[in-house]
Amino acid sequence: MRKVIFLPILLMTFYCFGQSQIIGVPIKLSNIEVAQFNFPNMMTRSQAINACRELGFGWELPTKIQLDSLYKNKIIIGGFNNDIYWSSSLNDNGKGWSQNFSNGNKGFSDYEVLGYVRAIKELVNDADFEEFLKESDKIIIQSSGVKVSADNFSKGIPFASTINTASDKRHYTDSELKEANKAENIIGKPIKIGKLLVAQNEFPKKSDWSNAKAMCLKLGPGWRLPTKDELYILYQNKNVLRNFSKYGYWSSTEGIMNGNNGVAYYQDFTLGSTKPILENKLSTWGVRAVKSL
Repeated sequence: MRKVIFLPILLMTFYCFGQSQIIGVPIKLSNIEVAQFNFPNMMTRSQAINACRELGFGWELPTKIQLDSLYKNKIIIGGFNNDIYWSSSLNDNGKGWSQNFSNGNKGFSDYEVLGYVRAIKELVNDADFEEFLKESDKIIIQSSGVKVSADNFSKGIPFASTINTASDKRHYTDSELKEANKAENIIGKPIKIGKLLVAQNEFPKKSDWSNAKAMCLKLGPGWRLPTKDELYILYQNKNVLRNFSKYGYWSSTEGIMNGNNGVAYYQDFTLGSTKPILENKLSTWGVRAVKSL
């Protein structure tokens, strides 16, 4: 495996490939669909998670069990390199599970390690999804064709997102975005969780870390990004708090990885056992403000 060197460049280069160039004609394998092609670049685990999700609704990294199934069927699926592939699975120390597709060897790897990525999509019962959609009168049909409830994000059906926050404007008119970003609409009726007040709504657009901090401060006295420990509490109470539409959210807690201090902790809101992990501050994640009582 190779280790990534953090350079002062945007991570967007990993996500510049069109959906059709990766998804192609998916291969059905049991209860999953497998993208026809690898992403052409090797990535860190966090970059791999983002890249898969940028493909659209339902696309993600395979679990370690799913990844092993891909390895055992690699001749049928085709297109694999004889190198390391990432899974979404973690151990208790936060290391990611990977598998070598040249010999099948498996093990845990550090975040900065580079591996190849093959996205999968679990097949979902359409009837269950349609029942979910009935819970809200306000349905957004995205450019991808996916139907999404605008009011019931905590059910785990988030907006399709992009690494480039500017292109997220497809979800809003200029007037809608301006209105949604007003402090009174973000704060709304704050929800009390322990010793925290949590803004009723998230900011509508993803942001890099520096702008995320500034956005929260502009809400008024005391409003801020949550620490990584507070953010994990928000994750544990996401079904109570509701209105989470992004895959992950920024914390205010900075860190150091391999001597690089341009990283901070974010929380993945889709993986139940995942604690906050370090991410490049140039990456874009969701923003939910809190205030200490």
